[in-house]
Amino acid sequence: MDKTNHLPKLSEHRNPVLSLIAILLLSIGFFLTIGPILGIVIALPFFDFNFNRVLSILSNPTAYAEAKVPIYIIQGISQVVSFIIVPWLYLQYVERKRLSIFFKELSLGTIPVALVFTMVIAFMGVNSIIMEWNMGWQLPELGGFERIAKKFEETAKIQTEFLTTFDSNGQFFLALIVIAVIPGISEELLFRGFIQNLLNSVTGNAHAAIWIGGFVFSLFHMQFYGLVPRMLLGVLFGYLYYWSGSLSLAMLAHFVNNAFTVIMMYMFQKGVISIDIQTEESASTIYALVSLAIFGALVYGFKQYFEKRGKAK
Repeated sequence: MDKTNHLPKLSEHRNPVLSLIAILLLSIGFFLTIGPILGIVIALPFFDFNFNRVLSILSNPTAYAEAKVPIYIIQGISQVVSFIIVPWLYLQYVERKRLSIFFKELSLGTIPVALVFTMVIAFMGVNSIIMEWNMGWQLPELGGFERIAKKFEETAKIQTEFLTTFDSNGQFFLALIVIAVIPGISEELLFRGFIQNLLNSVTGNAHAAIWIGGFVFSLFHMQFYGLVPRMLLGVLFGYLYYWSGSLSLAMLAHFVNNAFTVIMMYMFQKGVISIDIQTEESASTIYALVSLAIFGALVYGFKQYFEKRGKAK
């Protein structure tokens, strides 16, 4: 028996497949409809309460420099509503459980936090090689799929560059909240807290749940030329949760990954560093191998830490 398996049981008295479909439909449905509408309402003062201007800007946001802050607001509100409030209500009133089931280990201490921080940074060196490989994929032409995938990728790249080109310190801090803090909490709550746990109930195998959940997490972002590296990130977050029993460590890892990228972009734009983290070039082979060795050691140390804690109880 794996002493590090702390995954809680969801949908104990109903079909977990139906629960999985329900939470996905509810969360993604709100993310595509109600969430953005509420975000627009809250961001309306930035549009001078003019709905026609809202529609004009949202149809082509990168053409309007002043659209950046309201788009941050719309994106942030949409994520909070769809991936935090909706899952919380579902957990409270359908599952009849509290959020505390995802945080069995509360006294985390500095050691696991330090391990998570350095692990995520080390993984970036490894993942850059996989990212470059994934970018070179030739996708099937069936039904124009490759053309559509490339269009999604190009659109995402343009929007990311727009939202991460900061005109002020205020924009940088707002972006840090919307790109790192909110997704770190909301996406982990949905994809690890709900989807991974429900997949565990469906498959009866925690490892299958982690890998399938990582794939669903990556697929949700609709960037097929980054599918594998993002899936591996999701798998990493899944194992951190699986071994520790605390969703907060997966949330921390997600935050560190996103925040480190945003901070590096900002420092490059300010001329503080000469490294452009947005470049599509991968790390050197030696750097990637060193990163892999450090990452492997940190993963082993993390797992051992929680195994020992489990045996001590």
